[in-house]
Amino acid sequence: MKLRTLISVLILVAIAAILCNQPVKTVQAAKNDAKSAKSTNTEKNAKLDKSQDRSTNQKKVPTQQKNTEDKKNTPAFYEQYKDLLATYVDDEGRVDYRTLRKKRAILVNIVREIDAVHPAELISWSKSQKMAFWINTYNIMTLKLIIDEYPIQPTWYMFTYPDNSIMQIPGAWTKKYFKAIGMEYPLREIKDDILMARFNDPRVCFALSFASVGSAFLRNEPYYPDRLNEQLDEQVKKYLASPKGLKIDKTAKTVHLSDIFNWNKADFIAKYGNIKKFRNLKPEMRAYLNFITTDDLSSDGRYLYISEETAKYLKNSDYQLAHEPYKWQLNEQR
Repeated sequence: MKLRTLISVLILVAIAAILCNQPVKTVQAAKNDAKSAKSTNTEKNAKLDKSQDRSTNQKKVPTQQKNTEDKKNTPAFYEQYKDLLATYVDDEGRVDYRTLRKKRAILVNIVREIDAVHPAELISWSKSQKMAFWINTYNIMTLKLIIDEYPIQPTWYMFTYPDNSIMQIPGAWTKKYFKAIGMEYPLREIKDDILMARFNDPRVCFALSFASVGSAFLRNEPYYPDRLNEQLDEQVKKYLASPKGLKIDKTAKTVHLSDIFNWNKADFIAKYGNIKKFRNLKPEMRAYLNFITTDDLSSDGRYLYISEETAKYLKNSDYQLAHEPYKWQLNEQR
C-alpha cells in the first residue's frame, strides 16, 4: 500500500514538474521568436526602403533625360530668338523694326549662333528638328535683311512695289547671303532647295515670313521640334481665316486664294494633286482645294483648317477660282 502511494506521489511530482517547466520554455521561445521577427522585419523594411529609394531615383532619371533631350533638340539661339520675337513681334506678325534696329546686337548674336551649328550636328537631328531649324533660320535671316536696310529706300525701277517693300532691296532673295552652319545661303535657296525640296510639306509656305503684309503671319515664338506639327497647322488655319489667304465672294461666285499657292504650285500638286476630290478642276486648283479641305482625323467629320460651312461651299457650290493680289507693304508696326 505504501509502495503504491509512493509511486502515485512520484508520478504527480513528475507531472507537476513537466507542467511547470513547459510554460517557461514557451515564454522564452516566444521572446526569442519576437526578437527574430523584429530583426527580420527591420531587415525587410530596410531592404524595402532601399528598394523604394532606387525606384524613386529610377523614376527621376527619365525626367532628367527629357530635360536634357529638350535642350539637345533646340540649339542655343532658340532662347534669345524666343525673347526677341516676344518683344518685337505682335500677334498679327507685325514687327517693330524701328526699335529692333537699335537693338540689332541681339539679332547679330543669334545669327552668329546659327552659323556656329556644326553640319555634323545638324545631320544627326530628326526630321522635325531640321525642319524647325531651317524655318527659324529663314525667318531670322529675313529679319536681318530688313534691319540691315531699314528704313528701306525705294529704287526707281521697282516703282510697281510700295516704297517700303522688301522688293525694293536689290537681290533680296538671291544675292543677299547669310551664314548658317558654316556656309552661306540666300533666302531662296533655304526656302526652295532645303525646306520645300527636302521636307515635302506645303504647310511650310505659311510659316515663312516674306516681311510683307500679304505673307504668312510671323509667329511670335520659335518653331519647336516637339510642337512643329501643331504650330504649322495653326499657321495654315490662321492664314486661311484671313482675307489675304482665303476669301469667298458668294455674290460674284468667286473664291480668292493667296498668290502663295500659285508661287508653290509644284509643291501642292506633288502632295495633293492626286486626291480624287475636285476632279473637274485643273491639277493646281484641285491640289489647292484638296489641301484647304484637309480632314481633321482627330475629330469627327470636321476640317483641319476651315469651318464646315466653308468646306461645304467649296465642295458643292459653283464658283470660279481667282488669286488675291499679294500685298507687298512691309509688315511693320505703326
